[in-house]
Amino acid sequence: YESHQYDVAADWYNKTLALDPKHGLSLSGLANCEKDKGNLQEAVDYYKRAVIIGPSDPTFSFNLAQAYEYTQRYSEALNLLQSFTTALTPGDMTTVNHFAVPILYLKLCYVGGPQYHERIPALLRQIEAFPDVATKAVQSLATHWAYYFFLKRLTANEISPIMAMSGGGGLPKPLYFVGDSHVLSASWSLVKVRGETRYVHPLLVTGLKAWHLRSGHRFLTVSNTEQCMKTLPQDVKEIVFVCGEIDCREGLPGAVVKKKYACMGDAVEATAAVYISAMETLALTYGVSIKILTITPPCNPKYTDRIEATRLFNEKLRQFYAPLNQLLDISRDVSSPEGTVKTEYNCDGTHMNRSILPLLQREIDTVFK
Repeated sequence: YESHQYDVAADWYNKTLALDPKHGLSLSGLANCEKDKGNLQEAVDYYKRAVIIGPSDPTFSFNLAQAYEYTQRYSEALNLLQSFTTALTPGDMTTVNHFAVPILYLKLCYVGGPQYHERIPALLRQIEAFPDVATKAVQSLATHWAYYFFLKRLTANEISPIMAMSGGGGLPKPLYFVGDSHVLSASWSLVKVRGETRYVHPLLVTGLKAWHLRSGHRFLTVSNTEQCMKTLPQDVKEIVFVCGEIDCREGLPGAVVKKKYACMGDAVEATAAVYISAMETLALTYGVSIKILTITPPCNPKYTDRIEATRLFNEKLRQFYAPLNQLLDISRDVSSPEGTVKTEYNCDGTHMNRSILPLLQREIDTVFK
């Protein structure tokens, strides 16, 4: 499994299950294989079986909740985590995975919608009260800890601008932002589209790279993206897509170092072409007009390769989408002369904060005519 030989791994898991049909780790292992191949419903089914066998095992409940997230079933994920955490006593918190559950719970409460946001302050207090040894352990789960840190900073002044509106059924229509974790920077905030009040509804694809969306590639994030698109109500005809930051942070500099491309320009050219082609395919498949948000610049000036990748990628997006009036272009506004995010927009060292809302509104006024 660790070497991505999922079919071989599945054979071994199935051999174990033939000997012991209630071997929860093998069921969870099969689920992991299906998940990473992009077969999300199959993964859910295996994780469910593992949870039935080991209801007190935090790994099984954690993984099933994540699989529900990938399939946009947030209410099921949150009900599962609520039941799991309610049954725990302080003495049960014995492994890093026990402490990982509240961190995932926090993320899903925020992304799941304002009806769950009242749970967030208690979860933040719980995580902040972790013993030092537990905190150090969960920090090794880099992606999950990063979400905790981001959401702690993002919600420091206000959990969400529309939280108070959710109880009375008075929410305006959503404007969907689909993509990587940068969809959360403006999420659950109010904007106006053609004079009508709307709110930014995130459809999150954790870890999405533009390169993942190349034709014929099957992967978890591709299936997650498809699930997000299928979630769109039938009357939705326009969305905003957010992607490319992880390519600029990880994929493109690494590809150049490994000499897969002669220079950063060539790497960006190839990846931007994949992104643009994927957006055309998604627009045709789901019958929507897709607007593109420019990529968030890095926050640290020492990462000159990331700065170069982001600048070149945004230039490619500008060249293609600006003439079509499909680009929400805030990159110049948020960038310092060095190419990093200006301090006033920096949320956590990777993402931007809600100070970008006036810039987004200006671009929405221009693009959504």
